[in-house]
Amino acid sequence: MRCPFFIGWITVALLFGLTRPALGQTTAVLTGYVTDATSGKPMPFAHVYVNGSTRGAITDEKGFYTLAGVPLGTVEIAASFVGYQPATQKIRFNNTSPQKANFGLKVNEQTLNAVTVRGNIKQWERHLRQFKKQLFGEPFGGQCLRLMLFSYSMRNRQPTRIYTK
Repeated sequence: MRCPFFIGWITVALLFGLTRPALGQTTAVLTGYVTDATSGKPMPFAHVYVNGSTRGAITDEKGFYTLAGVPLGTVEIAASFVGYQPATQKIRFNNTSPQKANFGLKVNEQTLNAVTVRGNIKQWERHLRQFKKQLFGEPFGGQCLRLMLFSYSMRNRQPTRIYTK
């Protein structure tokens, strides 16, 4: 007696659970192109995303993108690329029909401060000696070890000595 009731209950639960996603579709699809605003050239591998969420897409080689799973309502869509200013658009999704939005990104020109690199030859030589000591080891009892490194050339088919210590 309990078995038919249990099977009936599971059947109703499964039917309700399977039809619910079809009734509750609350996302839309956005497509379009991302281009350079100055030249009009496509921007491959630019990022297009719903601002404030983890939903996003990347453009293909022609600058085309398809952003699926956009929630219904008014959302802010952003497009970005390294070295360019991000562009945003507010788009209203009233229903699940696909919409199109194109973005033109402007170059982000920045002047960076000068960088000065200074070397310390004494410190460099000390580090080189430490490196050689750790790589080649220390000779035992003042004895010198002879180390030769060879490189094999496929062209000549002969080994060539490249280092001797």
